[in-house]
Amino acid sequence: MRAGEKALPIFSFEELAQGFLKHRSLGPEWHIRKSYNGEMISLLLGPCTDVERILPNPLPDPLAVQGALLNSMDRERFMDFLLTARES
Repeated sequence: MRAGEKALPIFSFEELAQGFLKHRSLGPEWHIRKSYNGEMISLLLGPCTDVERILPNPLPDPLAVQGALLNSMDRERFMDFLLTARES
């Protein structure tokens, strides 16, 4: 991940998202919302076009940032994954 690149954290479970928000103090504009594949693709093609990386299930611990970056994927690869999962 390059400096200045925007990333979007996504979570498999609501509890993981709640823990992340609770410990990261990201501000009131951040909230949890269940989304499906098509909605995520629309989000990345619309309001979040500036997002370059996806961070699946990042941990709230600041020491876990390196692990989150290693597990990140670029937006196109993530959208391909969503489209493939949608077809099966």
